[in-house]
Amino acid sequence: MADGDATETGSRTEKIEINRTAYEAYRDTADVQIEGVRRLEGKALETVKVVLLVTLGIVSAWNVFDQLTIDLYVVAAVLSFLYSLWCCIGVYTPSIHPLGLSADAIGEIQRETDLEHHYAELVDTYQEVVEKNREKMQGRTAEFRRGLWAAFAGIALFAASIGRLVTAESSIEPDLGVVLLVLALAYFGYRQ
Repeated sequence: MADGDATETGSRTEKIEINRTAYEAYRDTADVQIEGVRRLEGKALETVKVVLLVTLGIVSAWNVFDQLTIDLYVVAAVLSFLYSLWCCIGVYTPSIHPLGLSADAIGEIQRETDLEHHYAELVDTYQEVVEKNREKMQGRTAEFRRGLWAAFAGIALFAASIGRLVTAESSIEPDLGVVLLVLALAYFGYRQ
């Protein structure tokens, strides 16, 4: 009988240790996810700054040079920049990411007397936190990539507008082809 109790106690101790290790791994993963969200928000904010600075530079150039006109490139670039801003602001917009245990869970933990059950509950809670954060991070990352590639497309389109001024080409066919090519490259860049 004593050997059976020792085996059961050893098995219980192992289960407690496994749950404790799993809880710590999930907790660390949740911390890394939150840090990733903060880095992504920082990148989105930097992209917004770049888009606004490029736009400011273009508006300033418009005021200095008389020959600048609104053409297909400029319209497409402005739309790309607006879309980029929309996406990046969406990434930076505060949302609720689960950070860990709720106040209710902390109260339950304080009342818990079974260590095995305690760690099992922590594992379940942090597993949910990690899954929710993973889903939100995937959505935010995709939105940031769309915004970043739209910014690249806008810059390329403004460069094409300047190139059009230099060559004094006035036909719409090359314009439409270049706009579609830049937007297609931006789309395929985003999909990578």
